[in-house]
Amino acid sequence: MKVWLVGISDGESSNVEHVCVSKTTAEKFWEDIRQDLIRNAKEMLEYERKNKCESGVQIQERILKNLSEVNPELMNNYPQEEPFVREMETE
Repeated sequence: MKVWLVGISDGESSNVEHVCVSKTTAEKFWEDIRQDLIRNAKEMLEYERKNKCESGVQIQERILKNLSEVNPELMNNYPQEEPFVREMETE
């Protein structure tokens, strides 16, 4: 039986948040996580702009660009947080 693991990974760890029996459901959870990460990055971007931290602004803009990818297989936001979907075979 196949299942799909959905979660968040970064440069140091991975955290599985959902185990799904359908790829469609997994992709919906992946999109929810992606949207949460985008909201967080937008908040941090505003904070960095307010505090006039140019390097922070650049990082947050890069993160937002990377998170704009809508295909889980093409997403690459390393080493920052990114959502993932992984297929796994179970017995």
